Amino acid sequence: MKNRKIQKLIFQYTLAFFGTLLLLYVLTVIAPLVPKKLIKSHMTESAEYMVEQGAAHRILNFVDASFLDYYADSVTLSIAYSLDEKHPVRSSMWSNYYGACSNAMPKYLKESVENDLEPNTEYMRYWHGSASLMRIMHVFSNVKQVYILNYVLMICLLIILLIILWKNGLRAEALCFIISMISVSFWYVPLCLEYTYTFLIMMAGSIAAVSIALKNETDLIGPLFLITGVVTVYFDFLTAETLTLLVPLLLILRVRSRQDMKSTKSEIILSLKAGACWSIGYIGMWLMKWVIAAIVLKQSMLPFITGHIAERLDGDVVSGMRPDNYVLSTIIKNVKCLFPYEFGISGAILVFVFIFVLIIPVVLNKVKMKKTVSKEVILLYMVLAFVPFFRHAVLHNHAYRHYFFTYRALAATALAICFMTLELLETVPRKAVISDV
Repeated sequence: MKNRKIQKLIFQYTLAFFGTLLLLYVLTVIAPLVPKKLIKSHMTESAEYMVEQGAAHRILNFVDASFLDYYADSVTLSIAYSLDEKHPVRSSMWSNYYGACSNAMPKYLKESVENDLEPNTEYMRYWHGSASLMRIMHVFSNVKQVYILNYVLMICLLIILLIILWKNGLRAEALCFIISMISVSFWYVPLCLEYTYTFLIMMAGSIAAVSIALKNETDLIGPLFLITGVVTVYFDFLTAETLTLLVPLLLILRVRSRQDMKSTKSEIILSLKAGACWSIGYIGMWLMKWVIAAIVLKQSMLPFITGHIAERLDGDVVSGMRPDNYVLSTIIKNVKCLFPYEFGISGAILVFVFIFVLIIPVVLNKVKMKKTVSKEVILLYMVLAFVPFFRHAVLHNHAYRHYFFTYRALAATALAICFMTLELLETVPRKAVISDV
């Protein structure tokens, strides 16, 4: 009986992984088949918009969090335009584009679209699911319209999640989620393709996770995080990928806490299971890119893999800096982007108002410290809160260079801290309620 259950689980997870892989790979291969003539007009509009904005674009000059990485978006659009409809499988693996690593990338994009220039640079280390999607979407729209669509989609997902939490009595959790999003200036996210997909996946995953937790369908938790890991690595540009694991997991833990369905041991096991499934999905999908590329291109991918890993783990961004100082500087640069640090006096006023609002319930005797607190659960939240810092420390070269978007992984840290606070506090019953009892 036990062997049959294990076999069933293996089949379930295998089907989830390879089923998702197949669906996404079909998108990868179908996208280049869209004739270039059908997307040329909209791609021209997109290229002109990118040139107008520039590769390095800040909405507010004094706020790094408002930095929109249009260099990366220009690369994505160039890959989408350069996909070869005559060789869809090979071109989707190489992910070639016309241009170079410079702030002139929007101009290169415009030149390649206007003159149908041949791509001259490979960018095969990612799946570039975003490029496949852009190839298809540019039949109907330009990138500016895509930004608007992403904004609407993110707001819709946010509203759906908040409604589910609110209707099920998880109002404090809904407020905590809003605080975590505000801490990373989420209103800028849909304005850049590079940032958007992690947040969309995180929100969709959170909706699914909360629904599963509310129905106590724990058997679906593993497949959910496995699929989430696969989809994340397919679309993401290594921005804040841990959000798609940590935020849904934190919400599941909090829902189970409110339903008194937890034991410390079961919550730790659930967290390990979710983390393992997500990691298998993420790493497995990343490896499958190289396996498929090796088969399709008929050459060894090892030089590409080792070069990619070496670049992300270390680099020459800050020459001569000691490794420990490098890691510390990386973490500090990321933390400084959190809202409202960069807003000067206005930010300080906002912090003061926020703290004052939090103190009011304590002063009015609306909340108090719990008499019994699960130290193990608090420790679990602390461990999850630390994961983004560990990510920044390990990939310090990448997180140092791209702090203006990698810092958004800290939304999970903010959410974990909020949930720790909820674990420490409880509401004080009204006197009328106490007397009735």
